[in-house]
Amino acid sequence: MAAQLRLRSAVALVTGAGSGIGRAVSVRLAQEGAAVAACDLDGAAARETVQLLGGPGSEKRAHAAFQTDVSEAGSARRLLEQVQVNASNLIPFKALHCP
Repeated sequence: MAAQLRLRSAVALVTGAGSGIGRAVSVRLAQEGAAVAACDLDGAAARETVQLLGGPGSEKRAHAAFQTDVSEAGSARRLLEQVQVNASNLIPFKALHCP
């Protein structure tokens, strides 16, 4: 069955992407065409998820792994900034405001 790639112009930031539901969500979003920013407390697990997605540049999409504790506001803000920088070369990205 051919993928419809409904999300081919999207960047998806997935927290908890290193395992379980977060990993499954990352895989599904990548199948739909999104560039996935996989975030987890365990950086190695986030990188493993990116490898499952085909690694950077798969299907002309750049997936990326990030090790971040999103329970800390400053870390979450920095993560969004990093994702924005990584995605800006590929897809128009609208920055989110994090109070």
